[in-house]
Amino acid sequence: MVPKKFILLALLTVCPVLANTLFVNGVDGALGMGSFWIHTDQLLGLPGDTAGGNEQVYWAGAIDITVDNYVRQVFCVQLFTEIGIGGAYSTTMDFSDTPNLERLGWLLKNEFPTTALEGAAFQLAFWDIIEDNGNGFDVGKVSKSTDSDNPTPAALLTAATKYETDSAPYTAIYGVVYHNTTFGVPPVPVQNLMGGPVTDEGPSPAPEPATVLMIFAGLALIGLSRLRLSARTH
Repeated sequence: MVPKKFILLALLTVCPVLANTLFVNGVDGALGMGSFWIHTDQLLGLPGDTAGGNEQVYWAGAIDITVDNYVRQVFCVQLFTEIGIGGAYSTTMDFSDTPNLERLGWLLKNEFPTTALEGAAFQLAFWDIIEDNGNGFDVGKVSKSTDSDNPTPAALLTAATKYETDSAPYTAIYGVVYHNTTFGVPPVPVQNLMGGPVTDEGPSPAPEPATVLMIFAGLALIGLSRLRLSARTH
């Protein structure tokens, strides 16, 4: 068998946790919209936030970021955690590792939005899946506005509900989750972001899931060969 200390050393060698610098460049007006109202059970982590209840969403949709000079497009993961447009953050990247994140991965892979309304609905579905397990917009931490003067647009709710319905049975390890903190001491966690797979040869999670499987398969084969060798010598 391969000694445990060598397995640990191999995993630490191929699975380093590296921090990169992430800049939030701005919103992507072609894939999202703002200034609509929803109902929440706590403060939104967004600029201009003042209270819970019926609140105006500053932006819902795609956000343009730069990671070590590589431009990418992402969506917010959490609703109640702030991140600032124009801000710089320390980020570490990995792949989706919970059922809800894997559900978002399936949406990124199979139903990526192409219009402003779809982008906003996509983001609304992301928030509801993470905060309420995708239970729709009638109840929960994320729901439609109850203010008759500022209702959540019906077309937006319809599109977001379809994203939730379509993704409910599925998961996919797809895309990249950016875990962000400030550069202060101690670092303060801010909004996590999620986007498609890295295709620009820039910073990426290391290693990819397939690589991890290959590593463990290789270690298993080494252990098996050592076991067979040991059996032959007895």
